[in-house]
Amino acid sequence: MLSDDATKLRVSNMPPPPSGKVYQVWLKRPSQPPAPTTALFRVDAKGGADVEVQRGRLKGVDQVLVTAEPDGGSMKPTSDPVIVASAA
Repeated sequence: MLSDDATKLRVSNMPPPPSGKVYQVWLKRPSQPPAPTTALFRVDAKGGADVEVQRGRLKGVDQVLVTAEPDGGSMKPTSDPVIVASAA
């Protein structure tokens, strides 16, 4: 879920990403492909994480996506989203 100020994504009960992968946050605006962010994360032993999404980057965003990407992240998603959250 997104926090009240819409700058943090909080996940729980999520499996760890596959070996050699990291979760990456993407911002989706209407009629545009997902835009990459520098928000990369792994979950803790309980499947939780609090992920900062840069302030001001959510303007016009209708969805926040999370995909499993190669370590270091990607410029385009290489897998289907494991999370699709409404930002509206």
